Amino acid sequence: MLLHYFYKKENKEKNYVKDIYSKNLRLSVRFIKTNKYILKEDFQTSFEIFSLFLIFHLKNFKDFKMKNHKIINQELINLFVNDLDYSFREIGVGDIKIGKYVKTYLKKFYFRLSTMDEILNTKDLNKIEQFISKLNIIKRDNINKASKEILSTYLKIQSSIENNSKLDKF
Repeated sequence: MLLHYFYKKENKEKNYVKDIYSKNLRLSVRFIKTNKYILKEDFQTSFEIFSLFLIFHLKNFKDFKMKNHKIINQELINLFVNDLDYSFREIGVGDIKIGKYVKTYLKKFYFRLSTMDEILNTKDLNKIEQFISKLNIIKRDNINKASKEILSTYLKIQSSIENNSKLDKF
């Protein structure tokens, strides 16, 4: 009787978005835990790394014009906002201030989204290094290594999404 709800198109998209989001979480945690050039493991660092990887997904979905990419991107952003809200509650931010915190971090995210969109179109390592150094999450002497690894991660995400978009067209 209720099984038809599980097979609806929007549920498939939401499941796909949850899968992408959890992969993004694992990828960012692995990046932070395995790299010795992270300054400190805190909320700010995890936010910056996670938002970078989320930007990579959003950009590639848009660039490859995946089937329903607008809906997928919107669902990713919705999940991100809900996750930010939950994270601030976990940290102990009061109910009155949570909206302000979420708004501040979303402004940071959208600024980085527009900046990284331009940088990733060129795939210029020097511009990525400049961007990473402004974030103040990587030790100064390791910015080059971190930038190469971040660019490599972007290219892996790009090829994965490109392969999926080719499958969606058929």
